[in-house]
Amino acid sequence: SGVLLDAASRFSQFTGPVRVIWGEADRFFRTQLGEQLSQAFPRGSLTTVPAGRTFLPLDHPDDVAREIMAATRPANS
Repeated sequence: SGVLLDAASRFSQFTGPVRVIWGEADRFFRTQLGEQLSQAFPRGSLTTVPAGRTFLPLDHPDDVAREIMAATRPANS
């Protein structure tokens, strides 16, 4: 956990865009944690999946793929 805390303390130094995809229906990892994570980055943003839980890539692959495509699309397209 020390390594994770050390990394988290430096999130604000990363100036690239960060997109956090979070499941709204997760019973253990509440949406507030996703909000906090995205806000830790200067250019962070949060996208939520209403029925999503912990394993979004397995349970909602289309939503995750759509967000990856949106994040990697050139700005002028």
